[in-house]
Amino acid sequence: MSKLKKCGACNGSGYYDNTGSPKCGACNGLGIERKKMPYRLWKHLAIKYNNVDKSSIERIYENS
Repeated sequence: MSKLKKCGACNGSGYYDNTGSPKCGACNGLGIERKKMPYRLWKHLAIKYNNVDKSSIERIYENS
């Protein structure tokens, strides 16, 4: 459960600078990267819709 956002390393351009540099390593040249959902919202949705055991929520969130 993650959203796409503008890459912070290349500022969405896909390259580190505009002088012939290689593709951005953080986003593989796409200019976007995934942003994790805030933990409290993720926890609420996981419990409500997936019947997830409360004791395993942190482990699942870290691996998502």
